[in-house]
Amino acid sequence: MLVTELARQGADRAKSADDVFGLGHDQTIRFSRMNVNVESVSPDVQRVSRYKGAAMHVTEQLRVLRNRAGLSMEKAAKAIGLKGGSSYQRYEDPNLFRDEHLPLDIAKKLADAFAEHGVPKHETLALAGIPTTPDAPASGAQLDRIPVEHVRATVRALAEMIAEAKLPMTAIDQGDLVATFCRWYQEEVAAGRQPGELSVDNAKPLLRLMFNAATR
Repeated sequence: MLVTELARQGADRAKSADDVFGLGHDQTIRFSRMNVNVESVSPDVQRVSRYKGAAMHVTEQLRVLRNRAGLSMEKAAKAIGLKGGSSYQRYEDPNLFRDEHLPLDIAKKLADAFAEHGVPKHETLALAGIPTTPDAPASGAQLDRIPVEHVRATVRALAEMIAEAKLPMTAIDQGDLVATFCRWYQEEVAAGRQPGELSVDNAKPLLRLMFNAATR
């Protein structure tokens, strides 16, 4: 009888617990829907949600590296020669800085500053579009030594190509194409696939191929 009574009391307590927690007899947990005001969610959480499953914009990547270095915007601004954090902030705001890569001179200065606080230089240089690796950090320096003659030949070749084909290219697009082409050509020279000297006549067909590939 004692065993039976204890069993009955245990069943009653279990039933009461089910009623309290909404389990019921089917042992199904019921969840109530919650409305969340996005303004109450921290910016860091919003950024994780926004970029989950997609590549982070260079501005977000820069913010991550700066936080890893433990530097404020004011200190980062000082590292690249700006007066204050408000001037630097544009490089971490995707609404203000929409380029795919950071300017090389900015990335180099930040790489030096972040490296002093444990962030490998190659990670920051990668934000300028430089394909560096921990085992080959010198590649950034190689791309930084693009001969002036290569830039001059590329600019002249592009000017002739635009005039001949009447291409509607903005100044920004022209600058981006020159920078991309010069970086690519320097890598080709380093790999032995292109000659060290670059003439206008050699640059023009290569530029045309690169332009056509980018605008398909």
